[in-house]
Amino acid sequence: MTRLACICYDSSWQRKTGAAMGINLLTSKVDLSTRTIAKHSVEIVRGLVFAIKDMPGEAPSNSQMVIDTLYHVVRVCNEAELRKQLEGAAPSLHYLCGLLLLETCSQIATVREVAKEALDIISEVTQIPLTELLLPVRDRLLQPIWSKPLRALGFTMQIGHIDAVTYCITRNPPLIEIDDKLTRILHEAIGIADAEDTALLGGKATHKTMAPLTHLRVVCVQLLSAALANPHFAAATYNQYRQRALTVYFKLLYAKAPEVVEAAYKSLKQVMLAQGKLPKDLLQNGLKPVLMNLADHRKLSVASLQVSILSATLYGFQRRADQFVLIGSRSSPRTLDELLQGRDWSEAGRSLP
Repeated sequence: MTRLACICYDSSWQRKTGAAMGINLLTSKVDLSTRTIAKHSVEIVRGLVFAIKDMPGEAPSNSQMVIDTLYHVVRVCNEAELRKQLEGAAPSLHYLCGLLLLETCSQIATVREVAKEALDIISEVTQIPLTELLLPVRDRLLQPIWSKPLRALGFTMQIGHIDAVTYCITRNPPLIEIDDKLTRILHEAIGIADAEDTALLGGKATHKTMAPLTHLRVVCVQLLSAALANPHFAAATYNQYRQRALTVYFKLLYAKAPEVVEAAYKSLKQVMLAQGKLPKDLLQNGLKPVLMNLADHRKLSVASLQVSILSATLYGFQRRADQFVLIGSRSSPRTLDELLQGRDWSEAGRSLP
């Protein structure tokens, strides 16, 4: 088993997959004792995770076999009854959880998703709540994240860190509390989502640089959405963060990347369903660009039309599209007041697809 785990670090993808096949055979087809597999579980998991990290850019057809082998080993080695039988002879369960939790901030999206699924499997087979499993080892993940500002990191590292914090917030119960460290990350996420492309890129935008930037904006919106959904974040202390986040959502409805628009749309819908009503001045500022776009045909394009329809649908105006265009041609603060006065936004939100 040790030899196969070592081959997972070989530079050749073929040898890596060969090692994964060997591990799969020994753990599922050969009559090898589960105790033996459990004793080698950490080195096997570490080797398979490295193989997934070192996967070629275009995922090979047999990459899923490596991932499935990792899931199988994690499941076999952590069954509740086996843990009782080993009585400390196997490597610590917390050590394995810490190893996988650390990978939830990986720069590679596939590795992050595999680590999260493996942790879910451990929680399922051990019958221990996930937060209880991860609480003793959470500092292994969080200390490096808290130690540096996001802007000091590359885009892919920023994405990994933000996605990991979102993962921690969305556990039930949350793995981290809302404190000064978390609010600093939220403040940075708002700044990144709100910043212009040129300010973040520091140069000319290209397709190669825009792809990670788009993904970064999406994970920032997802982090803010997760924080706003946390009941503790409803306290008056965090009103400023809530207002800024909602303002950014409206702004991102006009982003060029459809993934960013979709993320902002989902987050706004979530807030509408949770709160029922949003501040009137915030809605006025958010809806005004929609009305202005509809009023001036010279500003209309496929992208602006999509955003305008999306925003109109978000606020329940789809049944009165012709009236909405007319209102847009003569929009004024008074007209917007009349539109917003007394409307039940939660009812509009529940009618969305």
